[in-house]
Amino acid sequence: MAIIIDGKELAKKIRANLKIECEELKQKNINSKLAVIMVGEDPASKVYVRNKSRACEDVGIEYEEYLLDANTTQNELIELIEKLNKDKTVNGILLQSPIPSNLDINEAFRTISPEKDVDGFNPVNVGKLVLNQDTFVSCTPYGIMKMFEEYNIDLTGKNVVILGRSNIVGKPLIHCCLNKNATVTSCHSKTLELAKKAKEADILISAIGKAHFVTPDMVKEDAVVIDVGINRLDNGKITGDVDFENVKEKALGQEVLDSLNPSQMVVKIVHDELQVLLGEEDARIHFKKQGMTTVMMVGLQGTGKTTASAKIANYCKNKLARRVLLVACDVVRPAAIEQLQTLGKSIDVEVFTCGPETSAVETARQALAYAKDRQKDLVIFDTAGRLHIDEALMQELQQMKDLVVPDEILLTVDAMTGQDIVTVAKEFNEQLSVTGLIVTKMDGDARGGGLLSVRSITNVPVLFVSNGEKVDDLEEFHPDRMADRILGMGDIVTLVEQAQDKLDIEVQKKTAERMKQGVFTFNDLLAQLGQVSKMGSMQKMMNMIPGINKVAKNLDDEKMNSQMKKSEAIILSMTEYERENPSCLKASRKNRIAKGAGVKVMDVNRLINQLEQMQMMTKMMSGKAKLPDMSALQNMQRGGGMPGMSKHSGSKKQKPKKKKKKK
Repeated sequence: MAIIIDGKELAKKIRANLKIECEELKQKNINSKLAVIMVGEDPASKVYVRNKSRACEDVGIEYEEYLLDANTTQNELIELIEKLNKDKTVNGILLQSPIPSNLDINEAFRTISPEKDVDGFNPVNVGKLVLNQDTFVSCTPYGIMKMFEEYNIDLTGKNVVILGRSNIVGKPLIHCCLNKNATVTSCHSKTLELAKKAKEADILISAIGKAHFVTPDMVKEDAVVIDVGINRLDNGKITGDVDFENVKEKALGQEVLDSLNPSQMVVKIVHDELQVLLGEEDARIHFKKQGMTTVMMVGLQGTGKTTASAKIANYCKNKLARRVLLVACDVVRPAAIEQLQTLGKSIDVEVFTCGPETSAVETARQALAYAKDRQKDLVIFDTAGRLHIDEALMQELQQMKDLVVPDEILLTVDAMTGQDIVTVAKEFNEQLSVTGLIVTKMDGDARGGGLLSVRSITNVPVLFVSNGEKVDDLEEFHPDRMADRILGMGDIVTLVEQAQDKLDIEVQKKTAERMKQGVFTFNDLLAQLGQVSKMGSMQKMMNMIPGINKVAKNLDDEKMNSQMKKSEAIILSMTEYERENPSCLKASRKNRIAKGAGVKVMDVNRLINQLEQMQMMTKMMSGKAKLPDMSALQNMQRGGGMPGMSKHSGSKKQKPKKKKKKK
């Protein structure tokens, strides 16, 4: 029985950790920058380069891309590399291979400084790898070794068979495995009885570059199979070297892994196919490298199109540093212009309007000239909607499309409309050639199962999902994470990203340092309450945590928010001295605080009891920066306060009775 290891989950984990590390470096004014050179138009290379760009963007590494013509000379390539070697702002240089045959790739690799050779192809780094010295290792072999490490796969004495002997994967991988005490067999196009040797492998790694080359008859039972091949089929799809079966075949014929029961195996199969349906790659707005990018927002009334326009503007302004102009082209709906102006003011983005008397097309015409004069690099047109699709709406939108020639046409669809979303998406796509979807009101339909139908019918990628009313309640759409949500498996990576965006790092560091010293006061509690409130809905947060998401439906956000506000009011009614020295809080002080906060003395006592428990936990955890048990958050709706507190804190029923002394 073959065990197939999927590296996607590990990749998500590594990226989340790298994002934290990059943020910490930026706090120290240290920036990381990767320069990537690509020569020619190799399709597989384009995929690699695009993925590298996205990976850098995700974790916070500055990325610079040099796309050279296939006719580039050897001298031009070497000059560029030498320039990057001298550039102190560049930490790593990566030359994407293959390159045109008229160029000497070995000379290029030799030219890259060993200290910046992140792909490990400079002869100095290759030699260090052979000698088992600390050095840069080629990305793919390094990734494979990380998988072995993550899954506790010991290579000692194992028969490792590597299909492929390229300088990029096969050869460095041989030495990586040898350095871990494996017995390595290298197979290639000249290998006799290759299938037989493959079937003898304890660990089979395919990097041969042939689609569906490895078939079930080449894999022995209990083998570990790693597929690192990337091949483009005639239909344009990307596939690996291993011949994977479709869902039906897997469900009926694939042997169940020892570590999974049959029901878990079905979930895995369904998850993988869901991801294929939702889109195998993340989609983003395609910005022009130079000049102005135009985005046309379309959709029916009531789908949140105007709010979505402002959310995207806010996202592009803050995260992508774009100079954004919002254009109010909805002159039909009453107060639509005023709504966009209010939203624009709240995010500090200019809104262009000619008033409701001017047609949408004329407004768009003037807006283009206005944006060009003021050197805007992103213009978002909020167009009119209707209660249903009609000829007048489509005619107006088509006229705007002909005038603006938008780089993106984004359709806003409401996740709460059920299967009607499919009809709407199909009609808009057929008439306007929609380039992307924005799914709103995901806070009401957190699993978003309707997306499957939309994707299947239109084959249009989802760019963003909106999950709240605030302007920052917008998430990039990730197919793998949405597949997790649909199956009720949580989405911890998105939660981490949201925390990094919304939480004050300095506040967290300060609190962590105090807790390490065994200190936790009302000031610290107040700071943490403020941090929690920034994250928004507690129920939504809990839904993203695997395991805990099952109890999220039992949480009452209103009660929890009410309790948090009450706790904040109590703390704010204290003096600075009382917050830092809670032991001084006697009856008279408690009465004053209760009156100031508009609560009962028992509420003050309850909060004091909860702080005391937190202090006890802090002292126990001194030197261990651990978070309290997140499942205890549900206690807040019962008046239990912050996480980690007993739901009975402050309750008279739970106080131990004093034993009567015998006379």
